[in-house]
Amino acid sequence: MAEDNDFYSASPNRSEPAPELAIAPEESDEQMDTSLGETTAEDNEPAEETTVLGGITDQEFAAEAKRRTDPSEKETAGGLDAIPAWLMVLFSALGLTASVALVLATIEHAKNPEAQLSCDLNAYVSCGASLSSWKSEVFFGFPNALLGTVAFAALLTVSVLLVSNVKLPRWFWMAMTVASTLALLFVYWFAWQSAFSMQKLCPWCMVIWFSMIALFIIIVGRASRAQIPGLGWLGRVMVRDWWGFSAVMYGLLVLIVILGLGSKLFS
Repeated sequence: MAEDNDFYSASPNRSEPAPELAIAPEESDEQMDTSLGETTAEDNEPAEETTVLGGITDQEFAAEAKRRTDPSEKETAGGLDAIPAWLMVLFSALGLTASVALVLATIEHAKNPEAQLSCDLNAYVSCGASLSSWKSEVFFGFPNALLGTVAFAALLTVSVLLVSNVKLPRWFWMAMTVASTLALLFVYWFAWQSAFSMQKLCPWCMVIWFSMIALFIIIVGRASRAQIPGLGWLGRVMVRDWWGFSAVMYGLLVLIVILGLGSKLFS
């Protein structure tokens, strides 16, 4: 039998046994759970895009900031967006109302300089003193109140056109910017004269001052960023930081009044 075995083992026709395949050991349940856990952790990693409050991405936040500071298509075409246009209507109407009231007070004061006017509240808040001064007729002898009535009526008309989606030419926006700037300078000049020279504050004048500052911010801010070459940066800053500009301009007005009159206002 041994010889037979040797015979078979030496036989050239005998096929070699097939090599065994290497089979990887099966992973235990614990290892599989760990592997799955690692995959899930990777899948749940936050995206590279940083988010801010409310789930808004940085890109969306930047796009919104750009939209708020860059001129809209309507502004570029010579129009004005709804909110600033309606604000122009509001402040133009407010300024017009105060100017008309001041014109009526001027007429009454011209008829009887000694009459007590409805806007004479006390010794330091009164229309009479300003109406008696040459400062009430600065431009060629015309009453300031009359010129203000014409100016605010024109602004109200323009504001209504802008609310109605009318597009204005560039030269018109530039003219309004120049006029608004001159009007603002006159506001501060007259406030200084009222507080330091006349030592009186006209109530209707203060309403006009308040309205004119707001109109200046709206007109110059929108016009300079969309219609005036070279001043886009100023317009974007004024529109973006309108609250800061408002605080500075109104604060300057209050500072002039306080420095000029101080405790007299409450006496």
